[in-house]
Formats: sequence, C-alpha cells, structure tokens
Amino acid sequence: MGILVVLLVLTFQSLRDIDPNRPTDLTIRVIGQQWLWTVEYPEQDIQLTAQMYVPVNTDVRIEITSEDVLHSFWVPQLGGKKDAVPGYLQVTWFRADRTGNFYGQCAEFCGVAHSNMPIVVKVMEQEDFDLWVNSQSSQETQVAPPETEPQGESEAQAVSD
Repeated sequence: MGILVVLLVLTFQSLRDIDPNRPTDLTIRVIGQQWLWTVEYPEQDIQLTAQMYVPVNTDVRIEITSEDVLHSFWVPQLGGKKDAVPGYLQVTWFRADRTGNFYGQCAEFCGVAHSNMPIVVKVMEQEDFDLWVNSQSSQETQVAPPETEPQGESEAQAVSD
C-alpha cells in the first residue's frame, strides 16, 4: 500500500510539472505553414522565420497552430512533439537548462517539401536575449520609408527595375 501512495504522489507531482497552463516568463507563438515555421513574440512584436531565441533557465510557453495542414513542432532536446492543427491552438512549454543551438523539424508529413521545414532554437543568457530583443525593436524603428517614384517614369520601367 505504501508503494502505491508514493507512486500516486510522484504522479501528481509529475503532472503538475508538465501542466501546459503553468505560469511562464515568455510566450512565443509558432505557426506552421507549407513549408516553414513562423515564430512570433506577441509581447515584443517580433516575427521570425524558422528560428527562435530564448533565454536560458526561463519557462517558455509555446502556442502552436497551423495555417494549412497538420504539422508537428518538435525540438527533441527541448521536449516532446506537439501537433500544429489548423484553427486550433495547442499549448506546451519548455525550459532550456543550457545555452546553445537546438535543432528541430516538422515531425508530421505535410507535403512534398516537408523535409525543408527545420527550426533552430537559440538559447542564450538573459542579458544577450534582452540585447537581441532591443536590437529587433530598434531595427523596426530605423526602417526608412519607401522612396517615391520619380515623376515621368513609365509603369513598364518601374516593373522591370
């Protein structure tokens, strides 16, 4: 009977540890589409393709969905697979305990270019992550407005340029 009680306690502790709705420090949305991953940082207003930056020793909430067909987000060293289903939001989380690059792949056959759908998670120190976020924000504010077309230039010339 004592063994069952110990197993019950350990089971409930494990379930609490894997709860996708646990409080986290950073939220990232991952969107699968044929044939790439779009990574969005909603709180920082940053969008990337096929790469993710996270600070080490931080609980990261991952919200996963798809725009077209079934995909499966999988970075083996950071946790299990989670399906990306069109019109449905899946939630998981991870905590990287060391810096470095961690490589993943769509793990659900999603069409002819399925093998061209990798993702890399770059785990860095918190200070480096903060600098990266600031550099992304400053790049958006430094974008120059598009140049206006000179008067008299024909539409055909503008298209060929």
